[in-house]
Amino acid sequence: MPRNRTRGLWPVRPALVMIVAALICGTPAELLLAQTERKKLEGSSSSAHIEKGVDLASKGQCHEALAILGKPIPASVDKQLRYRAAMASAQCGMSVDQADVVVESLLLLNREFPDDSKVLYIT
Repeated sequence: MPRNRTRGLWPVRPALVMIVAALICGTPAELLLAQTERKKLEGSSSSAHIEKGVDLASKGQCHEALAILGKPIPASVDKQLRYRAAMASAQCGMSVDQADVVVESLLLLNREFPDDSKVLYIT
């Protein structure tokens, strides 16, 4: 019976393939720099997008604000901005009677800011 030759081989990981491809096609420094810049731009654009949602909520435009703030907030966003976005989302959700948005926002606030007096009050 022939032995399975692939059993002893280690699995190929996607990161290893990317490194080899970077070495063959171009310098790894350029590739890593491009990936870092792309992540910075994504983070800043999501922060600006969330800021816009918080601003709309503060002006009372809750339907427009919830269209932005109803999406999950990335972990890469500043903690204070996450707080303001979740608080605005909870308040707007209450004003337009969207219980699911309110519950999600309150869960996030209670998990990340359990001792905050405003979080305790709004909950």
